[in-house]
Amino acid sequence: MARVAIVTGGSRGIGEAISLKLKEQGVTVVANYAGNDEKAREFSDRTGIAARKWDVGDHQACLDNCAAIAAEFGAIDIVVNNAGITRDGTLARMSYDDWDDVMRVNLGGCFNMAKATFGGMVERGWGRIVNIGSINGQAGQYGQVNYAAAKSGHPRLHQGARAGRRQEGRYGERDRAGLYRHRHGRRGPRAGAGKDRRQDPGRAPRPSRRNRARGGFLVQRGCGLRHRVDDVDQRRAAYVLTVAGA
Repeated sequence: MARVAIVTGGSRGIGEAISLKLKEQGVTVVANYAGNDEKAREFSDRTGIAARKWDVGDHQACLDNCAAIAAEFGAIDIVVNNAGITRDGTLARMSYDDWDDVMRVNLGGCFNMAKATFGGMVERGWGRIVNIGSINGQAGQYGQVNYAAAKSGHPRLHQGARAGRRQEGRYGERDRAGLYRHRHGRRGPRAGAGKDRRQDPGRAPRPSRRNRARGGFLVQRGCGLRHRVDDVDQRRAAYVLTVAGA
């Protein structure tokens, strides 16, 4: 039986590319979107991928829609938290609403989707939750106080979840982080890239032979999840929370 995945913000841009790659791998994909009904219909007609509308920053909406998707398509095995918004401004000029909107969607949405699906993954012994980060969450960016703060919370969310499971005597999650660039392979601290490479968006990494040979964003291999953005014209850090299983 095919795995079932939800990709938030999955009908446009990076999210669309992720949805298509997962579908190519035989995964049943449901793409979440927030506002543009016409674009979502066009996406579904063109790709055959179901699209469902809700605000990932709304906790109850995430619970309700994930339950409805599980009832319609089957238990949810993979969640890709890709949805994100910007409300740019410096600290001096940023309103509280601009701060709150970005934190609610970009970071709160990751919690909401994890809360709606993680328990079922643990019960079944298999699951993947992928949070799409940003270089700005590691290095910061002028005029993006809220966005950088939200994205910097992704790795801490994973570490906290993993630590909690260890305390419960249920060690089975692993968090993985890597920094990737268009048309290049994996790079980051575990791929041997130097500190200056991780901080300089303009320097291209040296892709391994393996990563040059395989394209794609998400590739399931055993109990792990290899992830790249070779086919996506963006550079993103991907944090993966893994529920162990075959």
